[in-house]
Amino acid sequence: MPDVTAALRFSETLGKALDGYSGDLQRELDRTRARLAEAMAGARLDRARVRQVAVSEINALGERTARIGRDYEGRITATVEGFVAQQLDAVSRVVPGVVDGDAILPELRAEAKTMSDDLLSRTPLWVAQFSATFLAELSRLRVAGDDWQTAMDRLLAVDLVAGRASVTRSAGNSLALEADLDVWTLANAMAQSGFQRAATRSRIVFKKQAIAAIDDRTTDCCLRVQGQIQPMNEPFRLTGKPRFADRLQGPPFHWRCRTATTLYTPAMEAVGVPTQAMVNAARAELRARGPDDTRSPIWPSHATSGRGWAR
Repeated sequence: MPDVTAALRFSETLGKALDGYSGDLQRELDRTRARLAEAMAGARLDRARVRQVAVSEINALGERTARIGRDYEGRITATVEGFVAQQLDAVSRVVPGVVDGDAILPELRAEAKTMSDDLLSRTPLWVAQFSATFLAELSRLRVAGDDWQTAMDRLLAVDLVAGRASVTRSAGNSLALEADLDVWTLANAMAQSGFQRAATRSRIVFKKQAIAAIDDRTTDCCLRVQGQIQPMNEPFRLTGKPRFADRLQGPPFHWRCRTATTLYTPAMEAVGVPTQAMVNAARAELRARGPDDTRSPIWPSHATSGRGWAR
């Protein structure tokens, strides 16, 4: 079967890139929040002035976030390209001469540019939502006649106030979700495109396989999809929770998903970890979990780590 170690390393590397990307975006949001707080402190109840500053600052935030996306574009696409190259090399070792990686990778690189432009090199949706919600709430506060502290709490509070998240805090939540979806969607779309090209160019009927990073943090969704094999153009069938949908062409299957898609052909079962062993590892982790978030020890103790698999 495909190289499990390569898939897990790919998920880990991509996760680190995502952490850096979302962290840089959050810092820009924090800077914008500080500038808006300063404007509100100076203007007090002059909401017209606050509105003018908000439009300017949030527009600038959009430009900075797009620039950050472009900065991470190369790092993310290079990670995916390296992973696809490893998969193609693994196939070539099992079935020599059927996949021409030297021809596939340049084509994938060109396609990746278009994909990344659509997802990373534009102003994120969460910025537009932040702008619209901030200005709408500001207008409501003005019409309602609320005082300055109420406006600060509703628009800029870092902590929950009366059980409610401020507009800025909600924007941070949207930021994290959108960054996660954009990075993983780009990565897995690129990988599947590379695998599809390999299938088109060879005489082998390739399929795709889901490989999860299994540990005590793996979701019920990814434990249940672990090892699943589907034709290239067919979706994975998801039964666990949380999940974005019942059927998806590839990860992310949910927020903060760590599952990767690999190239598969039955001949690869003779190399590395068999699919059934992967499924057994996921089942062992599922059995170890109690209904109240408890977890029983698994023997061998490393059964769900990157060092081995339950049999």
